[in-house]
Amino acid sequence: MTSNKFSRRDLAKISAGAGSAALLGGQAMAGGHSGAATVSVRADGGYDTVPLDRDEVRITLVQSKLPTVDVNNPKPGLRANLSHMLELFDEAQAGEKQDVVMFHELPLTALSFDWSREDVQKVCIEVPGEETEVLSKTARDANCYILFGAYVRDDDWPGHTLSITTIIGPDGEIVDRQWKVRNIKGVFGPIELMTTTVYNVYDQYVEMYGADQVLPVARTPIGNISTTAAQREPELVRGFALKGCEILLRTATGAFRLADIQSSSIYNGIYQGMVNNSYLPENKALLDDRWAGEDTSKPKSDSTSVWSLFTGPGGEILAQAPTASQEFVRTTIPIKSFRETHRIPLIHRALYEDVEAAYVPRYDPGLYTEYLPSTSEDAGRFLKSKSRWS
Repeated sequence: MTSNKFSRRDLAKISAGAGSAALLGGQAMAGGHSGAATVSVRADGGYDTVPLDRDEVRITLVQSKLPTVDVNNPKPGLRANLSHMLELFDEAQAGEKQDVVMFHELPLTALSFDWSREDVQKVCIEVPGEETEVLSKTARDANCYILFGAYVRDDDWPGHTLSITTIIGPDGEIVDRQWKVRNIKGVFGPIELMTTTVYNVYDQYVEMYGADQVLPVARTPIGNISTTAAQREPELVRGFALKGCEILLRTATGAFRLADIQSSSIYNGIYQGMVNNSYLPENKALLDDRWAGEDTSKPKSDSTSVWSLFTGPGGEILAQAPTASQEFVRTTIPIKSFRETHRIPLIHRALYEDVEAAYVPRYDPGLYTEYLPSTSEDAGRFLKSKSRWS
C-alpha cells in the first residue's frame, strides 16, 4: 500500500479497478442535499454490483478483548494492540483460508469515558497511517480483506474524533473508510459520546462527500459490503439494504440486542455479522460476567447478547461464539447463488412517508459543527440543552 496521504474527499472519488472495490455504485458523487438524484437506489428492484470473483465468501469475526492504552504514552499500547491483532489474524487463518477477517469497534485504540477530547486525540490513529501500513501488508500477504474499527484523526476534520471502520482489500489498498452513522444517546446517564458521526456534522459531511456516502456500500468482488456500529435503529439497516448491501458487518462494544440483528436480517433479506469485544476481568467497566452462565445454544429473541454471531437472510443464526471470552466466529456465505435471486426490500413508502416527514427528531443533525464537547460530561450537558423533547 502506498504511504501517500489522501483525504476522505479523495477516497470518495476512487472508482473500481481490476480486483478492487467500486465505491460509488455507478453514481455521480455530487455534494449538497440533492436527494434521490445522487443516491444509488435503483428503480427496478436490483442494485449496482461489480462482478464476483468467487462463489462463496469465508468470513471470520474476531471477538477479542477491549484493550487499554496509556494516554500519556500511547505509542507502546498501540503497538502492543496492533501486535495482538496480527497474532489473532494468524490464528484466524491457521485452518481453512478466510476471505475476510473482521475485528471489533476498538481493537487498537481502546475506550475510556474518563478521557477528555485531548486525551482521545492522543490515541487516535490516521487512515492511512502507521497501523494501516502494517495491516495492509498483512492483508496483501494473505490475499484477504481486513476490517477493523478505530478512533481516527483526520486533517480534514481538525479537532474531531472520528469513529471509522476501515476496509482493507486483499491488494493492500484501502477499499473504504466508513464513518459511524450516529451515536446512541441517553444510555450512559449524564454523559454522552464525544465522537463525531455522520449525523452530528451532517450538512458538512454531505457537502464534502455527497449524499450517497451517508450510508456507504462498498461494491467489491466478494459482495456488496457495508459496516455500522449503530444499534437499534432499523431504518439504518433498511437504508443500506435499499442501496444494495448484501453483507452488513456490524460492531458492538459491550452488548447488543439479538432481536435487533435477527429482525433486521429478516426484514431486509441480508446477511449480517456482529462482532463484539470479549469479556475479560479487566473489562468489567464495560462488560461484566453477568451473562457467563447463559445458554448460548438457545438464544432468546429478546435477550441482551454479548456473543458475536452471524445471521442469514431469514434471521437464522448461522454461527455464534460459544462464550463471551476471546473467540473466532466463522461462516461461509454463498454469495453467487444469493445474488442470483436477491432483490432490494419491498416497501410501501406512500403509507408512511408523510408520517416520517412530520416527525421532529429529538436532536437536530449537525450539532457538532457548532460546538465540540471537551469531555463526556460536557457532551452530556450540551446534548441535554439541545433536546426538543421533555
